[in-house]
Amino acid sequence: MPTMASLPMVGRVAQCEDSEASTRDPSSPSSPSRQKTSQDAAFAASFAATPRLPAVVSTPRFIRKAQSFLDDGSTESSMSPPVTPSVRSSKYMKATTSSQEVQRNPLQRSKTTGFEEERSERRNSSKTKRTTVIAATSLRPEGLKRQLSFVNLSMEELAEAIHEEEHSFDWMPEFWDRVLTLPVPQACRTMALRPLSHWVAIYNKWQAMGQWTGKAPQFFNAFDAQRILSIPLMRAMEFVKLFDPVSFAKVNVTKAPSDYEKVRLPVSPLLAVCILMSSAIAKTQKIRFLLGVFDENDDRCFDENEFVEMIQALLRGMGAMFGLLTIKDAIPSHARTEHLARRLYRRISDFHHQRAGEAITGSLPFKVVEDWILGESDDPLNLPFALFVKRFSVGAE
Repeated sequence: MPTMASLPMVGRVAQCEDSEASTRDPSSPSSPSRQKTSQDAAFAASFAATPRLPAVVSTPRFIRKAQSFLDDGSTESSMSPPVTPSVRSSKYMKATTSSQEVQRNPLQRSKTTGFEEERSERRNSSKTKRTTVIAATSLRPEGLKRQLSFVNLSMEELAEAIHEEEHSFDWMPEFWDRVLTLPVPQACRTMALRPLSHWVAIYNKWQAMGQWTGKAPQFFNAFDAQRILSIPLMRAMEFVKLFDPVSFAKVNVTKAPSDYEKVRLPVSPLLAVCILMSSAIAKTQKIRFLLGVFDENDDRCFDENEFVEMIQALLRGMGAMFGLLTIKDAIPSHARTEHLARRLYRRISDFHHQRAGEAITGSLPFKVVEDWILGESDDPLNLPFALFVKRFSVGAE
């Protein structure tokens, strides 16, 4: 007679109905209770042989990454129990948001970033990051301790060299700290590889707008910038965003052609800073072109007013190119830059008199101003300008 296990389910039911004696006798091999006991024993043996998962599950990879980001070398033990994913991931999201806020605008932290930094004061590792951000946003000369990436000199050493020469000289340290250390803006990279011939053509187009009478417009609108610079309108608006942020904000909302025509993009500061920040032009050619732009009477000499105009345009272009127009008190005032320029002009005249043995009664020759900007006059006061030129110099220069 076949066993219960070898019969189909329907056969099992029929067999159970026809064999009442077997069903009632628990000692029978075919009894349901005996069969259930055998199946339970087999299942228990199979379960005991199945490999178990470890009692402590390792921390998921994204949680370990978050933990390393938040702790950053802290003394927390690697044998500590795993952290609840929801808690750790929420902290990671907050920390990432704070980091992205700082990267978008390293000079002006949002309220959310400041709140997160206050909370992070409880962690020793986060104090270092918070101090770095505060130093980048500080306007005080005490924060000028960063090493310059392109030369073996720190901002602190630069300040000491200038103050040793003239202790009370206002060389605008907070301005140069930003200009010499902030990353290069995307708009500048668009034009950085243009050769000198390209900028000569732009200058000629600009002067042609004034019929070569010295009355070329001082400002471009958006369409003028697109045409004269030979770039798409979208690229021209990148310069508008830096040099005329108010008009850019309005145009970005209205998209009206009349608002594009109301844009005021200053030509002289734009040309001056783009030339010096070019990575395809030699330093000497940069300075000579710069001097030629501001030599209004083409006599290859600089009087005091021409020199002041050049320095002010250059400083304004530097500040705008690095996004300082949107930061309160980051751009030096017109009176402050004028005082600086006139002081430097007299300084250059004195140095030329000491080196050449002849006094300059009128204008400064091109060669004298060129050597001073390039840092070849042994004057510590020209270091900020010479370092800016060196930062964007070509190759071994």
